[in-house]
Amino acid sequence: MKKENTNQKNSNRTDKKLFKEWLDIADDDLGFAKAAFNEFDEFYSQMCVQAHQATEKYLKGFLVFHKKSFPKIHDLSYLVRQCAKIDKEFDEYSDFCKRIADYYVYLRYPAILPPRTRIEAEEAIETAEEIGNLVKTKTKGSKSGIKL
Repeated sequence: MKKENTNQKNSNRTDKKLFKEWLDIADDDLGFAKAAFNEFDEFYSQMCVQAHQATEKYLKGFLVFHKKSFPKIHDLSYLVRQCAKIDKEFDEYSDFCKRIADYYVYLRYPAILPPRTRIEAEEAIETAEEIGNLVKTKTKGSKSGIKL
């Protein structure tokens, strides 16, 4: 019986570490996007991609916290729907996640969409930050998922 408890503790520590890693990397991506936005008057498409990356990692971190698996994807619409199954407040970000997916496509397939604008980059960064704050608020002191 003791061995089972030890494994459970190790599992929780691993999950806690992975959750923290997702959020730390997301914070770095968002920090880079914000710094670039304040420093440059160009590269807005790249800033949008960093905001997409931050959003993706915040959402994946939320799912890890709640011990929900997810495929290796970059589809924010899918990820936000999975988060909304846990907490309906994530539904508010469905439209944003669809829109930012287009921003992400531009750098991968430039002939499809025009470059992103300063206004779009600002919205992407601000909304990624909102989602990050939501994830942090919803996981702080939560009794479900990982024991912190």
